[in-house]
Amino acid sequence: MQQQVFINDMRANFNLRRPKGDKPTNIYFVVRVGKRQLKLSTGVKVYPDHWNVRKQEAYISVRLSELDNLNNTIVNDKLEELKMNFAEYKQYLCDHPSELDRGVELLKKYVYKNNIMESQGLVLNPISWLEENIKEDANLTNTGRNSTKNQYLSYLKKFSKFLEVKGIEIKTFEEINSKLLSSFRDYLANDYVFIKKGKETHLKRDYINSLIIILITILKRAVEAGLLENHKYVDIVVKPLVDKEDDENEIYLRDEEVLLLYNYKPLNERDEMVKDLFILNCVTGQRISDTEKLDDVVNNVSGIDYITLVQRKTGKKVSFSLVFELAKKILVDKYNYQLPECKDYLINRHIKRIAKEAGITGTEIIQEHRGSDSDAIQLIKERSECITTHTGRRTFISLLKLRGWDSTKIQRYSGHKDMQMVEKYCKLKDIDYELYERNKRLYPDKLLKLVSETDYEGVLEQKSISQTIIPCKQKVKVLDYLFKEATLLKLQEYQKNGINIYKLKETVDVINAIKDIKRIDKVKVFLEGIDKTQLYERVNVLEPIIYKIARHNLDIVLYQLFQQKVVELKLSDSIKEVTEEDRINELWAMDYADKELEFQDTEPETDSEIL
Repeated sequence: MQQQVFINDMRANFNLRRPKGDKPTNIYFVVRVGKRQLKLSTGVKVYPDHWNVRKQEAYISVRLSELDNLNNTIVNDKLEELKMNFAEYKQYLCDHPSELDRGVELLKKYVYKNNIMESQGLVLNPISWLEENIKEDANLTNTGRNSTKNQYLSYLKKFSKFLEVKGIEIKTFEEINSKLLSSFRDYLANDYVFIKKGKETHLKRDYINSLIIILITILKRAVEAGLLENHKYVDIVVKPLVDKEDDENEIYLRDEEVLLLYNYKPLNERDEMVKDLFILNCVTGQRISDTEKLDDVVNNVSGIDYITLVQRKTGKKVSFSLVFELAKKILVDKYNYQLPECKDYLINRHIKRIAKEAGITGTEIIQEHRGSDSDAIQLIKERSECITTHTGRRTFISLLKLRGWDSTKIQRYSGHKDMQMVEKYCKLKDIDYELYERNKRLYPDKLLKLVSETDYEGVLEQKSISQTIIPCKQKVKVLDYLFKEATLLKLQEYQKNGINIYKLKETVDVINAIKDIKRIDKVKVFLEGIDKTQLYERVNVLEPIIYKIARHNLDIVLYQLFQQKVVELKLSDSIKEVTEEDRINELWAMDYADKELEFQDTEPETDSEIL
């Protein structure tokens, strides 16, 4: 029996890829055709706070800058064009009901009818298109030789060279498939060489594996632009090379080595600048690209400096105070918050020599697995030769681990997205703990001093300056009382280890605590007069866990009550209003559509694609 179809029930709306971010995000055109939901790229982006969800358009306002209004006008014009194309598509189906079986194919043709590649059939060089797309992407970091943008372009350059050497010409994105990328992987391992210290050298296997992964990620841009079908993209699978290189190759600098660097007096201003910024990297835990931003936003609360910055790589906002006295000496006393600019490649070029001149000695046994070699080889390198810009964050985390800090506490400062990454950056061995305890007992002057030698939480619990300080343990109980903070963090760890947390009694306890609205009034009295800004980061950490629990249980009220408590008590700088029910439903629908993509569900009746 032929199925009934009602064209007017075929609706579409626009959704943001990252509605909670602070950077321009892609706008998707979401359409359901039959039982299939499709997410089509519009090719335009908008700042989330410039997006009018109800009107499905970008704001145009005298309160916005001229450039913002220009960008938003481009967005609105494009969306109007897509609406007209969609209306034409529905009209065509009304006039040609025999074409209903080709609904998805026709939808793409109508939506992308003005796309050069679709409508005019012009020859488009996929590599050139990707290069231009990356160059125009304002979200990618583009400062420094090792910036994300330059790394992406260098990977494409290697891929382009491979195509040239092998005499391969590609005219469509479909030709960049598993077979071609596997061939590229083998080329990098067997044929590609570069000159290092006057010798021909093959690439390391871990580098080759990561290059292939990133290249596949770059290819996703063609999917979002409608130039490559999603099901063809998810079919791309490249087996990584076996890498027998030891994970312990990376080092951290011990307390006395950081002090050696600090006390060293270089012969020129450039080396002095490189040395200072690298040390700041070691004693603040920020990436080199973010170390330059340490002077962006500094607030002084009762004599303690709090730094707020948005990490360039992740876009994550972090607020932290200075932990080590050395950071204060360099950032505050020496530079008065006016840090010089110095790119990461410049630091990498000179820091090894500077470290050696400063007196950092000793050797490390490392392993390298390169090219077509069947096994990794062992090398002995001087410690100073092992130092790179990445050493700084490893040093910060390792030094705090020696002092008994747990990963959760360190994560607030480093800005890592999860505690597993914090653990990965820790480079301590048993001997390191022994040496630290020995120096602590016999040579305390060889250890870096903390800004405060008390239990330094980095979250100062206090009332206003004229009032007495509230002990840290009391404030911790506040978040436990409101949201079961400790339990939530434990549940987050369980989930990362593959445990289904949604059936646990602890999860039920969390839900009951959040839904207990009587707790708000009691906490409101306690928090009166207290500087709550120091709790922002901790509350922001809890939000995604509660969001997942609410989404799993389809419990909109749970998530809204969490937001209500946060807004009413002013516990966050990013959660400022309660999200409407329709908007939450929209977000959850997008999440589940993305999950279908993630698990590569090929069932036609539930297939969700990004085209």
